[in-house]
Amino acid sequence: MPAVVKLRSAVYLSRNKFSGETPDGAFEGMSWLKKLYLADNGFSGPMPKSLACLLKLLELQLDNNRFRGSIPIIQSWSAKLVNLSNNHLELGRADSGWP
Repeated sequence: MPAVVKLRSAVYLSRNKFSGETPDGAFEGMSWLKKLYLADNGFSGPMPKSLACLLKLLELQLDNNRFRGSIPIIQSWSAKLVNLSNNHLELGRADSGWP
């Protein structure tokens, strides 16, 4: 996502019929991101590990996709809104392979 890296605080890509797995490094270099909206698409596979790099994230909407596997426990997040509903996820452990 090289062009996305130039954005300043938010990525709104909900309801676009995107599908497939999201690469682990999809959000590397985006530590400034405050809002990430990818809801109502067809994303599948595990949640990308690079979500752990989003240290300033306040809002995360990944609902209504097909993500599967563990939800990371990320202690450094200060998120106020997190919606992961309607996926195939389970709460992970701190040692579940996430940074």
